[in-house]
Amino acid sequence: MTKTTRRVWMIIGIVVICLLITNNFTSNPYAKHRAALKVKTFLNENYKKYSFDVADGHFNRQQKLYQFTVTNKNDAAQSYKFKIENGDDYSIVENTINIKKD
Repeated sequence: MTKTTRRVWMIIGIVVICLLITNNFTSNPYAKHRAALKVKTFLNENYKKYSFDVADGHFNRQQKLYQFTVTNKNDAAQSYKFKIENGDDYSIVENTINIKKD
């Protein structure tokens, strides 16, 4: 192996290790997007009369959950929390909406 080839492989290895560490702490953007879609789908299926805005998604590393803040578009004072399990099915663990389902 030449010196430049070794350097290239070392740089690639360092970048991969940094990406794996970052993914462990913050998760990846695609998984966060899928979790947000799960929340939006749940809201559209169960609360058809209401209009919600899904925001502030972040990853809780210890619990391996995504936490989203959902606000009612018609009344911004109404704010709810959703927790979504990170994984294949992205199941909803916690839903704080206390209005009657349609």
